[in-house]
Amino acid sequence: MSDLRDMQLSVEAVHSGVQAQLWWVPLVRFAVHVSVGTGIFWVVCGASVLLDLLTQRLGEMGVSPIIVGGILLPKYALFGMDILLFLLYLANTSWHFATSLHWRAKDD
Repeated sequence: MSDLRDMQLSVEAVHSGVQAQLWWVPLVRFAVHVSVGTGIFWVVCGASVLLDLLTQRLGEMGVSPIIVGGILLPKYALFGMDILLFLLYLANTSWHFATSLHWRAKDD
C-alpha cells in the first residue's frame, strides 16, 4: 500500500513540476483560440459580403425589390449574429485565459 502512495506522490511532484515549466500554455491556447475564432468570423463575414454583392447585382438586373429585400434581411441577420457571437467568443476566451492565469498565480 505504501508503494502506491509513494507512486502517487511522485506523480503529483512531476505534475506540479511540469505545470511550473509550462507557464506559456495558457498564452498559446489563448492565441490559438483568438486566431481560429477570427478566421471563422472572416469566413462568415465573407458570406455576408457575397450576399451584399448578390443583392447589388440583382438590383442592377431589375429583379423585383421584394426579392432583393428578402435577401437583405438574411444578410443583415447573418452579419449581426456574426459580430455578436464573435464578441461573445472573445469575451469567453479572454475570461478563460484570465482565470487560468489567476489560478496559476495563486498556486505558485
